[in-house]
Amino acid sequence: YEFTAEQNTVIGSLATKMKLVGLILLIFGALNLVNAFLVQILFTQLDNETIPVEVRDQLSRLGKRERWIMTGYVTVIGVVFLCVGAWTRSAGGSFGRIVVSSGKDVSHLMEGFRLLHKMHSLIATAPVAAILAYLVLVIVKTVQT
Repeated sequence: YEFTAEQNTVIGSLATKMKLVGLILLIFGALNLVNAFLVQILFTQLDNETIPVEVRDQLSRLGKRERWIMTGYVTVIGVVFLCVGAWTRSAGGSFGRIVVSSGKDVSHLMEGFRLLHKMHSLIATAPVAAILAYLVLVIVKTVQT
């Protein structure tokens, strides 16, 4: 099956936008991972006098477990965005190959769908896991008090 020129125009435009959105998500994911790393460095530097007193006082109120939970949360968000960005870019690449290839439109389309399926499976799973983790934390916190 071959898509028409009009259909190829729509698919090509979608592919370009998907690759751009994927790149933005990759950057956002990387920034979250850098942020997680910098937060941990900040926590290790709490005794450093170059950190403003107000900031030190606020951060010193957090326990080690809370600090790691914060870092873990930002790390997981970064990894999820990296995966979603990579799969979005790859799916966009598959859709883009539909426009430039001949005789392989359906296989490129199905590859794009396979990548989108992976991405949406992660997007569907991550919030459920986050809710369960939050409930566990609430229960642990409640039992401890």
